[in-house]
Amino acid sequence: MNFCDFMGIMLLKEVKKVTGIRKPLTSLGYLMERLGISSAMLAKELHLDASLVRKWKRGSRSLSRRLPYFQEVLQFFWDWGQHDSCRMLLSALQEIHPTACFSDKEEFFVLLSDILEGGAPCVPAAPADRRATGRVEVTLYDRTRGHRYVMDALLKMAEMMDRPGHLIFIESELFSWLLDDKEYCALWCRRLYALLNRGFTATIALHFTLQNDLFSLFFVKCSPLLFHRNIEWYAHNFYDDNIYYFSFAVLEHSMSIMTIPLADNQSTSMVFTDSYSVQQHKNVAATVLRSCRRIFRNFSAIQARSFIELFKRWPPLGDVLYTFLPVPAMIYAEEGLLRRILSNNNVSESVFSNCLEMNRMLHAMFAQHRKDRAITSIWEIFQIEEMERRINEGFISCSLSLLGLDHIIVERREYAQALENIVGYLKKYPWFNVALVSEKDQLLPNMNCWCMKSCWTAQMDDEGLRFCDEPTFSTATSTALEISLRQIPAARKNKTDVEAILGMMIRKLRSYHAPR
Repeated sequence: MNFCDFMGIMLLKEVKKVTGIRKPLTSLGYLMERLGISSAMLAKELHLDASLVRKWKRGSRSLSRRLPYFQEVLQFFWDWGQHDSCRMLLSALQEIHPTACFSDKEEFFVLLSDILEGGAPCVPAAPADRRATGRVEVTLYDRTRGHRYVMDALLKMAEMMDRPGHLIFIESELFSWLLDDKEYCALWCRRLYALLNRGFTATIALHFTLQNDLFSLFFVKCSPLLFHRNIEWYAHNFYDDNIYYFSFAVLEHSMSIMTIPLADNQSTSMVFTDSYSVQQHKNVAATVLRSCRRIFRNFSAIQARSFIELFKRWPPLGDVLYTFLPVPAMIYAEEGLLRRILSNNNVSESVFSNCLEMNRMLHAMFAQHRKDRAITSIWEIFQIEEMERRINEGFISCSLSLLGLDHIIVERREYAQALENIVGYLKKYPWFNVALVSEKDQLLPNMNCWCMKSCWTAQMDDEGLRFCDEPTFSTATSTALEISLRQIPAARKNKTDVEAILGMMIRKLRSYHAPR
């Protein structure tokens, strides 16, 4: 167990101490312990096995209003509160929901249904001053390490959840607390990425200023997160001094963290686990998001024409266009080659014509921008191991499959022709360059990405296309790609050497005699 794991566990123990429980409890579990109702007692009243009730208490089984026992649970607490225990029940409910109040059975059922199905952890004791909305206990941590410990606890709580939830990050510090420790940063990214792959969603708002070297560093270290479809990225509209001096991390219905940065490595992080505070912090986050704009605009395959139209607004910047692709994108292959690929796949007439139209639009756009010198040079960065895998295992074109709404296979002789065309471009055009990145270089992950300095960033995956014209994000993308390009050995980016490597791939592809 490393130090961060140890501190994360200690934080969870402190949270449990604050709430008075041995393990995280659901709202049902908290009410039962607060009121002295055992699992056996409730199980007996409902004619259920006590093990099922214990699972409801701890959250290993969900208690939802869809279950046939749900109404019986509501009736049990209503009957229990009709006696001398009514005041105790109301007090317990107000500890979970500070504004809880009910005057009749119907209102009580609605309130308790929301509380029980929410599954939120229990909260501190009820306020002594009844004029107050509520009273909560807060766990405080200082400095950057403290911030990391509480974020570790937040991820731990998310990882314990049976069902995927939603995370919200309002980042005024551009993740500065994350980037100083290389190992912690890598672990944090892997854990959040794993949660996203489980179905968790996240909303992240960043506050950009005129100096954003931090975000460029974040891009390099955490790029898989930036392009994950389960994250919605937002940026603040104003490029001035920081206008909100706080950061929030919220795991809906479970925990929230408020961090107030004061200076370098000087911050205070406050941990809240009561439902009222968590909801209020979510509301604050919603207020911040209303003054932000989304970093990415999403386009489906049928919106590809609108996606390409965006690029016609490029100003004549006279700069480098970077592409970072696992393999060459067949959507902008030579038209004759594209026709053969589509014909061999027996695509419909509509798919055939649509792909050809996209191809012609792309070629016309690049030709125009070369003429206007909006693009001074092109660097296409391909992933060499992936290129070789496509030789041995087959080639399914991501770009054509996206437009064709089905897998479109590129045969070996067609793949060879595409590489021959690239070699021809290298020989013919001084402004056209290719670099081959290796997995051993440990630079950036596989992704389909195009970037034009501070102007725009475009991305393609199996779900569609995304476009970003946020200057800071695009600058960070191009900076990361430029840094990666510099780190690629000369033997994989000099024209003569690249032509030789591509030539070996072409010969290997030509050596296969697989039947059509």
